[in-house]
Amino acid sequence: MMLLARATNMGAQNAQELFGCWAASRPLGSRGDATGVPSEARFQTLRLSDSARVHLPLLERGERTMWEARSGWSQRSDSLSLRVSTGLAGWQLHLRRIDQRTWRGTATYLTDAIARGRPPLRVPLELTRVACDPAWLLPVSPAPQRRLTMPLYFDFQVERPVRLRSPLPVGIRKLVPLSGKERDTTLVNATVVQFVVDSAGRPDMGTLKVLRSAPPSSAVLEQALSTATRAMEFRPALLGNRPVAQLTQWRIEWR
Repeated sequence: MMLLARATNMGAQNAQELFGCWAASRPLGSRGDATGVPSEARFQTLRLSDSARVHLPLLERGERTMWEARSGWSQRSDSLSLRVSTGLAGWQLHLRRIDQRTWRGTATYLTDAIARGRPPLRVPLELTRVACDPAWLLPVSPAPQRRLTMPLYFDFQVERPVRLRSPLPVGIRKLVPLSGKERDTTLVNATVVQFVVDSAGRPDMGTLKVLRSAPPSSAVLEQALSTATRAMEFRPALLGNRPVAQLTQWRIEWR
């Protein structure tokens, strides 16, 4: 009994050594090719806390709760397993302890989208302990957990990508579907968003996410986005003659 209690205490102590803030050697956001993209650097700071929770303190509140609801970590001796994910995309980390301040291993890119014939993206990764900013310790209310069960495709995997069917909502001058290098173009009075359009042509509001914005994202902007997106109707993506769900990205140019 004494040995069991001692082992339990040692396990709890080892876990507590992980509590605090860590810097990842690469971004751990929804993009697999995010290295060097300034807007993705906010996904390189993590805070681990009790109950296996992973926090992303540099994200805006709404986006932060979406990520934290699906992320978590576990430790076994000198091995650390850590998932940073929205349920749609993210990363699974498998790391080994190097010393008290460093963990090193691999990160595997996760996505619900079907990528036929492509092996999973796996890259080397290192976590290094950093000091926590006091503002990072403020609590954030949890978001409801959500995971799509339908098959999900990217634009390059369908024969006809999603198209807008309804008129543009009031306040939007132009809606441009994005792919490839277009996703990193300079923004002026515009917002880049991501959301799933299901096989019936409806935007899935639970997947709506602001990727970049100029002016910066705010509560007013997020409300305008939510209202505008709900008002949109789309022609669903087609794979053969079958409508399918597609993960879409758009540049919204405001009036």
